[in-house]
Amino acid sequence: MAAGGRRLAGMSRRRRTPCRGGIYHVVQRGNRRQAIYETDQDRRLFLEMLADTLPRFGFRYHGYCLMGNHYHLMVETPNANLGKGMHWLNGVYAARFNATHDVDGHLFQDRYWASPVAGAKAIVEVARYIAANPLRAGLCDRAELWPWSTYPMALGITPRPSHVTLDLIMALFDAHLGVDEARVRFRQLVEQKPPARPLLAAVLPDLAAARGAGYSLREIGAATGLDPSTVMRRLRGVSGCRPCSQ
Repeated sequence: MAAGGRRLAGMSRRRRTPCRGGIYHVVQRGNRRQAIYETDQDRRLFLEMLADTLPRFGFRYHGYCLMGNHYHLMVETPNANLGKGMHWLNGVYAARFNATHDVDGHLFQDRYWASPVAGAKAIVEVARYIAANPLRAGLCDRAELWPWSTYPMALGITPRPSHVTLDLIMALFDAHLGVDEARVRFRQLVEQKPPARPLLAAVLPDLAAARGAGYSLREIGAATGLDPSTVMRRLRGVSGCRPCSQ
């Protein structure tokens, strides 16, 4: 069963170039903004399948967060096979979801969105953005209370499964001072107000947020693989883009 919906006519994207050992911020949304998890069992099923991408594709996760109608991943692909793994994850989960809830049709909107995350500053900002997503959306009072995220694992609140690796994140928060200090610094970053101009890789694929942060149509197009004219059409509501927190 296909996991995504059709692209609107005339919308062009640049071809993705797989990168061995690359780290990506991946976002996948529900078709027509619909929920992609109806129950906690759906979320547990998705996380089981996420874990299965380690033996199948070698994926390692530096962070993830399951929301209501979308999810965020920060995933490392040692085998340069992001597309293959995401096709399996979204396709099989969509089929299982539809069978469980006795529905048909596309669960996911279009194909997933992915942006390379390169450099310490970008990795830290994407980690902060993913961890803070449920807090900014009003789904919890504190980010560590959201159970469908790697953030509680980073703080040592919940166990870390084998497909999640936190060494890089902790190292970037000066883990040489001790893991407790690294956790304090990560918490402080998540709880502080977002920067006035966040990194583009962190706010995408929320085109409105990227535009509101002062990025040009050309900058957004270069990061998303869309023509600037397509970015403008999407901002005008052609494809119904909505902020990540909604």
